[in-house]
Amino acid sequence: MPSGGDNSYPGFVELDDGRGLVSWYSSHEKDAEGKTITAIYLAELEIEK
Repeated sequence: MPSGGDNSYPGFVELDDGRGLVSWYSSHEKDAEGKTITAIYLAELEIEK
């Protein structure tokens, strides 16, 4: 997971066998003026067996 500055609170929800959602927040991006953006991210994962 990309991270930088302030980041934490990862979460995971299993959708079904081999798939799930991961969420976290991070302050690793900046806006056009160079100010830090804190955002919440969500990724869908699929585990291959």
